[in-house]
Amino acid sequence: MNMRQTRQVRGGAREGNVCHLWYMQNGGRVRGPFPAGVIGRYILRGELTAEDVLSRDKKQWSQVRELAQFAQLLLRPASDLPQPSARLQVLLNTAYGRHAPLLSHAGTQAEAAPLVRHSTAPPRERVWPQLLMGVAILSAVVWLAIRYSAPLDTVEIQCDAAAAAGVNWDGCHKEGAQLAGAALDYATLNNTYLQQASLRAARMQNATLIFAQLSGADLSYADLRGASLLGAQMQGANLSSANLQGADLSYADLSGAGLGGADLTGAKLDHVIWWDGGVCAAGSVGECLASSP
Repeated sequence: MNMRQTRQVRGGAREGNVCHLWYMQNGGRVRGPFPAGVIGRYILRGELTAEDVLSRDKKQWSQVRELAQFAQLLLRPASDLPQPSARLQVLLNTAYGRHAPLLSHAGTQAEAAPLVRHSTAPPRERVWPQLLMGVAILSAVVWLAIRYSAPLDTVEIQCDAAAAAGVNWDGCHKEGAQLAGAALDYATLNNTYLQQASLRAARMQNATLIFAQLSGADLSYADLRGASLLGAQMQGANLSSANLQGADLSYADLSGAGLGGADLTGAKLDHVIWWDGGVCAAGSVGECLASSP
């Protein structure tokens, strides 16, 4: 199998394998520290602007536009990002983890039909649906209050921690790390830099690797069942004989990747850039369906 074209991996500046943390100040509030990957997400979401300031030590502050590794995100064209509905889904998955509500784009009209029928029903027929809807909304509000009762600043990034189930390496630099056979079930690896890393036969069930950088990584025989790999950069990665049952690879870049023997049963492949450079159609599950011309 010949690789057609490898997309450029988006990354940030680094020194050695040190994971630099940043404080952010906007709206008169200082938050952090956060790894560069998290800061990048704030910029892409529009929560940090060119005039907002960042610092590593809370003493010397620089505007976002003055820092090359972040300024480039301010100029990123909209066409280089997923469509709004898909991008929002990515952000929801980042915020809610595996409990994220699912957005439906193609099914919007079908989902709206019951609401139209309800609005035209006699008043007496609307009472119970309204009560049920009120209970559902109240439950959702209570759940959100509990979910977000802890501030974002309390999230502990453990870049120096050893590989272990549930470890939080969000945004950490682990390029070339030797993690063969490591136990990383339920690990948080969003925006983590794992280029050329050895993850052969690693156990990564239900791990989150949203926007993870995995180009050239060895993931052969890895157990990635139920893992979230939304938008992961996996150009040239070795996924031969990997178990990806039920994993979500939506918008991932697999150009040039090796997939021989990989188990993709139930894996979501919406808009994935396939190993041959083609793009999987929306609704691809378990196999890459050709997109309409």
